[in-house]
Amino acid sequence: RKAFARTVTPCAPPISALPPCLGVGHCPDTLTSFACLRAVAAACFCCTCVGLRLRAGRNRALRHVEGLAQGLDDTVQRSRCHFGGGGCSFHVGPVQGMGLGAVAVRDLRCGDLVLAERPVLTIRTSDDTLSLVHRQFDSLPPEDQDAVMELHDSFALDGPKTLEGIISSNCHADPENPAVVLCLVASRFNHSCVPTCEQSWDASAHELRIYACRDIKAGEELSAYYTDLAASCGERRSELKEHQGFECVCPACQLDDDSTSVSDRRRLQLRKLRQSLEAAGQRNPRLGLQMAREVIKLCEQEGIHVKSIRCE
Repeated sequence: RKAFARTVTPCAPPISALPPCLGVGHCPDTLTSFACLRAVAAACFCCTCVGLRLRAGRNRALRHVEGLAQGLDDTVQRSRCHFGGGGCSFHVGPVQGMGLGAVAVRDLRCGDLVLAERPVLTIRTSDDTLSLVHRQFDSLPPEDQDAVMELHDSFALDGPKTLEGIISSNCHADPENPAVVLCLVASRFNHSCVPTCEQSWDASAHELRIYACRDIKAGEELSAYYTDLAASCGERRSELKEHQGFECVCPACQLDDDSTSVSDRRRLQLRKLRQSLEAAGQRNPRLGLQMAREVIKLCEQEGIHVKSIRCE
């Protein structure tokens, strides 16, 4: 995966051709959440800026967040989304310190389908990309346009949100095409370095799917991951701050100094094993099996239940 080098400025960089390796990883149907966006650093859009004034005042802000949550719950019920057995298992609402997030409303088992969502926007590179983005956005129902513009814009800094910044901040790579997609509900799954869920792209259905990667209790936040989990705490927090505009406050990033040092050693060892496992296993299957067991052990110790990492 190529390095995601993007400068956070009030206006995103100009668009250029998407690399052909979009989303290519260990498995053709696996999408590594925002970590995949490193391969689409060039997929930033110079669209017409759409300004949204921030609501001031604590009470007004709270009412605004609650209104957004209700609007997104309405979006969840539309035909663009479907769910596993038992219907919708979460609601989108205020999460302390995180704005909006997805919270489980019933217990989930590891492997349960949490959400399958068709994108509201699919952006492919062409000679007329900017015009196509405008036409797609303008053709959306007003409520969907509003929902798009309420998503986070990490490029906004102290200025108004823009459509270009929102797409760049929230899009996911389509591993099958030189394209990125924007999903309204999936964009509300916050980051954690110990995520409860993981994402994959279903090319045949053209939809993003989110699965529980461990058992989840009702009331727990449903989280994905936006960066390389096999990185040190400092690396993860620095990348998230630079490219997503927030300080990670997940449990893995709130450890004391001694525990952080132990965690860093484990995750960097996990990175080293993942980088060398395939070649080592081909040369010496017994050694490869031993390394695979070590990968699983390190994942268990770090609370990383993402199957695409554990099973690659």
